[in-house]
Amino acid sequence: IINFHPLVFFYLFGVIIILTSIAFGVYSIYLQIFGETELFAIRAALSLLIFFMGSMFLLFAMLFDMEQERNIGW
Repeated sequence: IINFHPLVFFYLFGVIIILTSIAFGVYSIYLQIFGETELFAIRAALSLLIFFMGSMFLLFAMLFDMEQERNIGW
């Protein structure tokens, strides 16, 4: 607990958001194939936006982690 670093939340939120966007993308493809809905482009764009947001969480967490390790002097 003493060495807990808040970057864990960036990694956790990034993974959760990416998995959510993948599930939402699969669901929108399912609705396009079987549901005959007209909103596929909007759902696909939203899924990609959420995916990019999750990947930004992960990339920033990795960047901050590298900066922290560099400042420690490894």
